[in-house]
Amino acid sequence: MVTEGTTHRDAHLLRAVIAGLSEVQRDVLVLTGAPAPVLPQAPAHITIVDYVPYRLALRGAAAFVTNGGAGSVTAAIAAGVPLIVVPAALDKYETARRVAWAKIGVALPDIRHVAPDAIRRAVGTVTRSSTISRAVASAQRAGQAGGGANAAAVALMRLLEDRS
Repeated sequence: MVTEGTTHRDAHLLRAVIAGLSEVQRDVLVLTGAPAPVLPQAPAHITIVDYVPYRLALRGAAAFVTNGGAGSVTAAIAAGVPLIVVPAALDKYETARRVAWAKIGVALPDIRHVAPDAIRRAVGTVTRSSTISRAVASAQRAGQAGGGANAAAVALMRLLEDRS
């Protein structure tokens, strides 16, 4: 599965994934967002759609290629899916470093310079690495034990109530 997130729309990453995985016989889901960018013709095993909720799309995903947005990274961790982060801007470079440090995926260089071969190699790495699989499962369990997004929302509301 791949997305460039909700605000990054130049399609460098989407094009690199389509080119890099066109010869790989794995189903690939490309989420373009709306409006959809112009993309090259893709082989039949690559499905291009505007939107699918991450929690549904990640259920069967073996890897998630993303620009490192907070929503996609947390959704992947919650689903226990390893990440390939190709940062686009701002805090996404730090997110990529943290994903690599935590061994829950790999970080690739800047989105404007990502090569299709690098995408193909990274997908192979995250789908075959037992170290990454264990780290992702551990991060998923930690998130579940902490109560996830609902617990975070409750804690934030309490903090705000305490301050008022």
